[in-house]
Amino acid sequence: MTATIENPIALYLPVDGIDVGPGADLLAAAGITTIHLEMDAATELSGDVAGRVVALMVGYEPVGADLFGRFPALRIVATHSAGVDMVDLDAARALGVWVSNVPSSATEEVATHALALALTLLRKIPSFTGRVRSGQWSPDPAAVPRRLSTLTCGVVGLGRIGSKFAQLAGPLFGHILGYDPALPAGRWPTGVTRVDLDELLSVSDCVSLHLPLTPQTTHLLDTRRLSLL
Repeated sequence: MTATIENPIALYLPVDGIDVGPGADLLAAAGITTIHLEMDAATELSGDVAGRVVALMVGYEPVGADLFGRFPALRIVATHSAGVDMVDLDAARALGVWVSNVPSSATEEVATHALALALTLLRKIPSFTGRVRSGQWSPDPAAVPRRLSTLTCGVVGLGRIGSKFAQLAGPLFGHILGYDPALPAGRWPTGVTRVDLDELLSVSDCVSLHLPLTPQTTHLLDTRRLSLL
């Protein structure tokens, strides 16, 4: 049984742009003190304070064995995001430290923003905006964007965000293709045609990438695959 820690501490590392107040209030109500520190200061903690740190609340800066080893009572590392690539999972596992994330925290926001960026480029909005601001108006037929209903959109990775993106993009594009070898057939989203990655890249007019960063996905879109677009 894990020993009870008197006056436990949750250590907050920098989380840019996120209001952590509500979470800190919940921890305080549970009798856990919260301390907010920059990464450099956190690595210098020692003695009684370091010995009472039971939780690390982390942002995007990498955390691993060197930092975990400073906190003998550490029980959990909590990210503020769906991704956990900033956490050394092997080191956490070796020390018996839990790692938690918030998988659905920004699903709609990320999917909507990705679609907005795709539409911005497909409709050539940056180019047209620049021309209008400089006093030009181009009637050149070659500059007219293609209709979305004639285009194919490829979605690489169909987890929460990728599936939401496909749902939003479906009514706009002529075809939606998907690639995700980890997703079973029973969870495959309606309206998305399953293909292999090379085929998706070869025939898609735009591609939206929604994969977690892992050793298997790092450099997945290499020079050869990018040349298929």
